[in-house]
Amino acid sequence: FPDDSAIEAARIELEKKREKKKIISFIGFASTERTACAKALSEQLGYRFVDLNTDNVNPVSVCSSGDNMVLSCGGDTILYPEKQSFIKEKTYPVWLVATSEFIKEGLSVAYRPQFGESMIGAMERLFDSRKIAYAETSEFIIRSDIRTPEETALRLVSELKEKNL
Repeated sequence: FPDDSAIEAARIELEKKREKKKIISFIGFASTERTACAKALSEQLGYRFVDLNTDNVNPVSVCSSGDNMVLSCGGDTILYPEKQSFIKEKTYPVWLVATSEFIKEGLSVAYRPQFGESMIGAMERLFDSRKIAYAETSEFIIRSDIRTPEETALRLVSELKEKNL
């Protein structure tokens, strides 16, 4: 059995890890409402909001400030080893998932050139190439197609509280 000093050392290490994770990141496929959910959560928590897609910044550099923040990550962010590692180790990553019909509807509103003519087939192939990386990176999985972004954010706050995070 570990002695008291080993238990205390493990407790301190756990506290250090918790202190480092003041950032919640939203990952997921295109049109799963990452940005809307991240904005809603940042407003509910009073955290800084950063959209890595439109702000064109690297998560490692933007998060060095120590601020509490919510990140909306681009759908491909998890494909870059440095970014995936950072998101996995330094944030609470939330994988937003939705049905293909919901995603298709969102994609038809905003033209996505990477999908070209055969949108459904391309979308499914692209998702299949990323799903393992999403699963390996995420700590939470939440469906974003069955509630509003505000309701999704409230659900996440509830899950964070349940886990004492």
